[in-house]
Amino acid sequence: MEKSFLAGGKEQGFLDGITSNTDNMEITVEGLSATAGPVDLEGVFGTLSVTYELEKRGGKWLIVSGTQS
Repeated sequence: MEKSFLAGGKEQGFLDGITSNTDNMEITVEGLSATAGPVDLEGVFGTLSVTYELEKRGGKWLIVSGTQS
């Protein structure tokens, strides 16, 4: 997901009252890369599951992409 997409959704109220569920999330780390998902999201937009790709940069884990599953 792009930052501009999320910012637009926030401005339009699509992220109001959003809930996330990480009960089924698994994290896999391979060196400086990792995946985390699924993260189940529910809000006014409906429900979706997202898996995130992360990279370790400057000692911090950053989300670099997310895919809907």
